[in-house]
Amino acid sequence: MIAYRDFVPEGSEHAPAECACMDGIVFEANQWIQENGIEVLNVQTLLLPGLEGLHPRTGHGVYYIGRVERWTQALRVWYDTP
Repeated sequence: MIAYRDFVPEGSEHAPAECACMDGIVFEANQWIQENGIEVLNVQTLLLPGLEGLHPRTGHGVYYIGRVERWTQALRVWYDTP
């Protein structure tokens, strides 16, 4: 089975898309992959409209619907699950 996990910058609701936070996101993703023995299938960079944060249980993005005034650059890791 496949699954994914999104990595977004801390305080992303205020961070501009051009923020240098991508290095931190990649570092965090690499740590998670290494610590958990994740078999990565694919990695995507995302530009997300109106990201409000991550769902506490699933880790998936929670988005604001309506007029988008901010965008967040994020990283999505697709991986294999047992």
